[in-house]
Amino acid sequence: MKIPENPYTKVRSHEARASGDIGLTMSYIISIPGILKIVEFFTLMLAFAIAADVFAILAQHFVVHRARMDFFLFVTVTSWLLVIAVFVLFAFNIISKINLSIDWNIPVSGKATNT
Repeated sequence: MKIPENPYTKVRSHEARASGDIGLTMSYIISIPGILKIVEFFTLMLAFAIAADVFAILAQHFVVHRARMDFFLFVTVTSWLLVIAVFVLFAFNIISKINLSIDWNIPVSGKATNT
């Protein structure tokens, strides 16, 4: 038995997309770019945690190249914060309120296509 779709839900989701209302969009979260952002978030958090732990252990026993570790931790945390910011902008549909003439698929995906 097929469950009938609620016509009011369809209208609301269509109106939210058309008017650019800010709200959680599950369609982005379950899409490929959304899932990749979530995976990237956890991967960067894991890299930061491992690097910080290794740095703490090695600093006790060996001479550590502190500048290299500091740079790695800086890049990891900065990338992590940028991923969080981009994910929030897209997941809550805030990007639709920003009035720039930018095709957001190009800067986020990293590849340009001719349209």
